[in-house]
Amino acid sequence: MRKYGLISGAAGCVGLWVAIWLVPWANPITTVHIKPGTPATHVAQTLKDRGVIRSVTVFRGIAAVVGNPIKPGPYTIPKSVSWRRLFQVLNATPQVRLTIIPGMALPEIANALALADPRDPQAFIHYVHTQAKQDLAADFPWLRKTPSDTLEGYLFPDTYFIEPGMTHAQLVRLFITRLHTQLWQSNPRAHTNFHETLTLASIIEKESLHPDEFAKVSAVFHNRLNRNQRLESCPTVAYALGQYRKQQLTFDDLTVDSPYNTYRVSGLPPTPIAAVSAAAFYAALHPEPNFPFYYFVADGTGNHIFSKTYRAHLKHQKQLANRAL
Repeated sequence: MRKYGLISGAAGCVGLWVAIWLVPWANPITTVHIKPGTPATHVAQTLKDRGVIRSVTVFRGIAAVVGNPIKPGPYTIPKSVSWRRLFQVLNATPQVRLTIIPGMALPEIANALALADPRDPQAFIHYVHTQAKQDLAADFPWLRKTPSDTLEGYLFPDTYFIEPGMTHAQLVRLFITRLHTQLWQSNPRAHTNFHETLTLASIIEKESLHPDEFAKVSAVFHNRLNRNQRLESCPTVAYALGQYRKQQLTFDDLTVDSPYNTYRVSGLPPTPIAAVSAAAFYAALHPEPNFPFYYFVADGTGNHIFSKTYRAHLKHQKQLANRAL
């Protein structure tokens, strides 16, 4: 009888564990963000405060049994979870979506990253400016040819799914790997002057909203460079001012003392000013042929009017100004 009693007691314990482990309960759908290093007790308290669980003690006990497999990151807890389902969710490798849009400046990328995966954007910017090139040069030897220490403009625009808590080094490696595939490997013609091509492409990217205009904008800049005429690109001035989306510049803006102010400095800026799409990079390499234009002005629709002479350019500017009245 004692033997059967032990068996019965063991079966009862197993049944109780199965009931605790597998049976769902009523709880609301909720989203929680677990930071790296958060103790299980704090996770449990957050889940209790959100109405997901009733007992912090039971959570800690089960976490100890299953090995506390709680990973940092954002999680959406579905409704009517069991303990098994809850710990499956908390043990999954979470991913967050980060989209780098063509034309984004480095601070804009850093801010978007901080929203997707909380971190100090200034620390990320500092890493890109001072350490990233050194860390990656062994795997991407062509980076050694870049004349600047910063990798600003080298973070390829795309949609990424990243794990929360990835280091700055891991993230920049991801972005540079995509750039290596999309731009470096796909354009052998650019290998001898990759940095200059990327820099010009970043200006093209910022000047036009329409990729079908990129080749014409590129031709204008190539024409100017070929006759040692300043680029006089407004986005480079906006970059120099730290106001990356500024549309209307003043005469005072055009006098800002900066190597990025192409109204004052001849040639290209020292680095790219924004993230570059494959379309803009291709246009920088392949300007519109037989396009002897040296000026363009935005027409208010996102497109541009191109002029061969400064006189014609001023005429177009006046016409557009009158139209706006």
